[in-house]
Amino acid sequence: MASGSDKKKKVNEESYKNLCSKILKKGETITDDRTGVGTIMLSGQLMKFDLRNNVVPIVTMKKTLYDKIILELLFFISGKTNTKILEEQDVKFWMGNTSREFLDKRGLNDYPVGCYGPTYGFQWRHCGASFHPEKDDYDGEGIDQLQHMIDNIKNNPHDRRHILTSWIPQYLDQIPLPPCHIMLMCTVSACKTYLDGTLIQRSGDMFLGVPFNIASYSILLHMIAHLTGLKARFFKHYVENAHVYLNHVDQTNLMISRECLPCATIEFINTDLIHTIDDFRYEDIKILNYQHHPFIRAPMAI
Repeated sequence: MASGSDKKKKVNEESYKNLCSKILKKGETITDDRTGVGTIMLSGQLMKFDLRNNVVPIVTMKKTLYDKIILELLFFISGKTNTKILEEQDVKFWMGNTSREFLDKRGLNDYPVGCYGPTYGFQWRHCGASFHPEKDDYDGEGIDQLQHMIDNIKNNPHDRRHILTSWIPQYLDQIPLPPCHIMLMCTVSACKTYLDGTLIQRSGDMFLGVPFNIASYSILLHMIAHLTGLKARFFKHYVENAHVYLNHVDQTNLMISRECLPCATIEFINTDLIHTIDDFRYEDIKILNYQHHPFIRAPMAI
């Protein structure tokens, strides 16, 4: 009989590993995708991760840069739109999609390099505000979806409308890369003890992007749970177009040939100073016991 830790592993990294394997074995090959690189794709795929006991499902089959995941998440929470802030923190994976060449290709000629437009953080904190590419402070403007969701979980836990969305049609032409992870929905357990979350993702780069999305939203659920007096329980991740790029096949095969290692956990420190989502600092979020296999490099499809 499998031990409790083995069972937990089956719904954590094994869920991601099994989906990668399934895509390579059963996926359809698409040669005319947006990037021109080509993909192997399966539609309508669901993964499930167990966050109980402070678990955070950071992929262990390759080294995953969780420090950069946390910095990006805090950037989203800030509502800022200038990715130069991330570059100054050595988080550079937005550079390709906010370069002069990419912005001009999208017809966003008036955007300064580094501007990622009214996406993720802007929609989380300032939904409905007028976007201006040279502006990066929207304090008090628009709808603060994230704070509204946190307040609603506190005040009306069994509401079925705990939703955070980044897919706002009126803004899509103003965004260099329309959001891939588009909606987080949360549910509070009947006993008002646990918080579950489901991420809806329209498009998922399984090798490079999805490990970041899994870890980022799991950390966010732990943050929301902390602020609402709950415990994070299950994170479900639905990907409509789950794909492995054709130039990531070898890397993906190498990754899934490796054994999954025990899960990392998360701890918040200085909790007496954390009363709102904006109070979290990088130094307050600690990842513990992260074990991993060696890093695997792969090119990002732009």
